[in-house]
Amino acid sequence: MTNPRKPARLSVPFSAEAEKALLGSIIQEPECLFQLDGELALTSDQFFIPRNKIIFEAITHLSQQGVSVDFISLIEELRNRERYTEEIRDEYIMDLMDKAPLTENILYHAEIIQNTSILRNVMETCERIRNQAGHQSSFDDISELLEDLDRSVLSLRDHTSSADGLVPGHQVLQSTIETLEKRMNLEGIPGIASGFHDLDNITGGFQKSDLTILAARPGMGKTALVLNWATSALRQQKKVAIFSLEMSKEQLMERVLSSEGKIDSAKMRRGALKAQHDMNKMLKALQDVNKYVVYLEVDDTPSISLAKLVSRCRRLQKEKSLDFVIVDYLQLMVGSKEVKKQGREREVSEISMGLKALAKELAVPVVAVAQLNRSPDGRPDKRPRISDLRESGSMEQDADLIVFIYRDDYYNPNSEDIGQAEIIIGKNRHGPLKTVKLAYLPNYVSFRNLALFDPMRAGPSKSSSRARGSGPPPLPPP
Repeated sequence: MTNPRKPARLSVPFSAEAEKALLGSIIQEPECLFQLDGELALTSDQFFIPRNKIIFEAITHLSQQGVSVDFISLIEELRNRERYTEEIRDEYIMDLMDKAPLTENILYHAEIIQNTSILRNVMETCERIRNQAGHQSSFDDISELLEDLDRSVLSLRDHTSSADGLVPGHQVLQSTIETLEKRMNLEGIPGIASGFHDLDNITGGFQKSDLTILAARPGMGKTALVLNWATSALRQQKKVAIFSLEMSKEQLMERVLSSEGKIDSAKMRRGALKAQHDMNKMLKALQDVNKYVVYLEVDDTPSISLAKLVSRCRRLQKEKSLDFVIVDYLQLMVGSKEVKKQGREREVSEISMGLKALAKELAVPVVAVAQLNRSPDGRPDKRPRISDLRESGSMEQDADLIVFIYRDDYYNPNSEDIGQAEIIIGKNRHGPLKTVKLAYLPNYVSFRNLALFDPMRAGPSKSSSRARGSGPPPLPPP
């Protein structure tokens, strides 16, 4: 049996000519450096030849200190850095200047340097992953290897994506006018409707690129509310992805059927839906949900990592499109192995920042459910605050909208507001901070517009006919 031929060793991509041309152009005309900063943000790490990298570091430092770059200042800076060696002498600097081409081509040379750097990073990443795969000790669990691959690809993509940088004001004004015109021509709200008209009047619905944090103490109805938001989006034919880290796919769908059909959730769990009217409601709920379930994707992977969630959202948007992402809940996610070593708060901060970055990259609203710490339980006024976010880290900075749920009857069984919930907007980057009241139906684990529903009677209120035009129609009474 013959041994397989070893693959030919690949040459390392770099361009000595482009590196020397760029450095010579900058030394001759230091103003070129400002052009590079505005267009490409070139860094010394992207140079391949060590002495060229050292020279560019010295040039960058001089520029940052406000010192004009020329032959004398560069030599002095190299001496101060103890980098004036046999390889970097006056002769080499003079040679760079003598052979410098037209400075008009400096961006072209910089692009060559950046592109070859990216190719080297791709080769290094592939080789590292190949070595890890070859030394994989267990063939049963390769999730960490795949997550490492996902993170590496994300990092490479970040290096290839360049920011727009400074944009002329007239361009910003023009794009803003176009956005405003689109909003004015809309018949409804600009974002995805939550299904609760009082809330939508404040927020304008769930907006693209926004991260919403929905937080409350356990048992307040976080999953119920977020599922109400999801079904509202599905009725609008929006593609929704739900990452359920706490409940299984089937449990989640049971919640949807209970809410949509007004079917007692306890009866569903016991399998006690034998009465004819219960069966009729179940059949009706199945028919209704079946109309929009085609727009729904559910992932119940426990302790899903940020890299894996981001990767699956990207793939879903590419293959089927994606309009809305829901994570239930944030603190059950895991961060990268490196960040885990720095503590749980740092890990949650990484996840929060990652979800915000995902919302911006895919231009979709992302809603993340979050737990609160026990601080509200120890206060006379138990309404939650932003400081109550558990392991908050950067959560309050990353979020565009922070929404809390408070039910007085949770703490006080004799409350005058029994059957009601306060939806408290604790942060709103685009609008006011207000509180909206909704009806809460514990039997159906669901929320309803309070103006259209009397929770004490579990049926439409007398005022529903007057308010019916101000929001989506209520579901039929049980």
